[in-house]
Amino acid sequence: MNTNERLTKLNDQLNDRYVPANEYENVITYPKLITLTTTLRCNYRCWMCYQEDFTGDLDWRVVEKIRHVLPSVKTFQLFGGEPLLYNRFEELCDLAGENFCEIEVITNGSPLTESKRRALLENNASIVKISLEAATQATYDSIRGGDLEQVLGNLEKFAEERARMGQANPTFQINFVAMERNIRELPALVERAASIGVDKLLVLYVNAFNREDIARESLFFHQELSDENMIKAVEAGRRHGLEVTIPDLFSTNTAQVEDACMDSTCHSPWKNCIINLNGDVLFCCGRTGGPIGNLLEQDFDDMWYGDKITRFRKLVNTSGQPDCCNTCRVKGRNIRDIGYHIRSKAVADKLMAEFGVAIGN
Repeated sequence: MNTNERLTKLNDQLNDRYVPANEYENVITYPKLITLTTTLRCNYRCWMCYQEDFTGDLDWRVVEKIRHVLPSVKTFQLFGGEPLLYNRFEELCDLAGENFCEIEVITNGSPLTESKRRALLENNASIVKISLEAATQATYDSIRGGDLEQVLGNLEKFAEERARMGQANPTFQINFVAMERNIRELPALVERAASIGVDKLLVLYVNAFNREDIARESLFFHQELSDENMIKAVEAGRRHGLEVTIPDLFSTNTAQVEDACMDSTCHSPWKNCIINLNGDVLFCCGRTGGPIGNLLEQDFDDMWYGDKITRFRKLVNTSGQPDCCNTCRVKGRNIRDIGYHIRSKAVADKLMAEFGVAIGN
């Protein structure tokens, strides 16, 4: 075991001990996961995307400010926009590889060129997540507007290159955001994905927040249709050797859903670090009071061990935790609650009145 691997394992073990102990005063670790927003540019304009600004690339000075942290970090997640469009993407992969970080990337799959695939294959990429929500071009075009066969072709080439190199990684995972317009195609996509070397398929319910057009597509209003095709997808995965992970079914007993899926312990203030394009540093994707600092203005260590995050570590997982923790979507996954699917109560109430009699049909 080399020095970097020892540092990573030590960091992991200490972080894992901080969470159940809720320790905050003498934290000496770095985060286990760093999520880095590389660019806001994207070659797609997906129908359900909430991104408004599509300009700007990460300043490399931000990367330099976390270089000393990477030897302790287990996972380096590259995010966007479309992260493969970042003009220094290959350099980021090389940097992660030098520090034995596992690379995760979330992509629409269309820019998976030969050079990008090689950079991931040669630098300890652990998983490539491809956002893909259709088995037909017509549905794909209505959601993402790209070329479905190009994306599937890129994935097939990637799988072939992985096999030629004799590697098990990276794992290829399709992320499928399920809604009324595409749920019928899920079983067929499982079969197609298995045929080209995809390893996993993860299904997520579309989240409408406050957009009524998305809310109308929510499977909350098409529960039997949703459950039927989720089950078919799992069965297809078993037949074809592809791991399919689905969310809880609507037909599941409510009490069982709550018991099985409510995780009351938050790990983020110790384990997670999110770095935005402008250098802002956060430890949570929720509303925890904004960033703990900015890497173009401060040192990483001053923020990670600073007063703001220390106070949060003291309060989280206690009766005095902030209100945003009590309504956290990451911790609470009761899918039979319409608030999980549609954040706006006004939109939810309107559609409940319109669709109410059709729920379960």
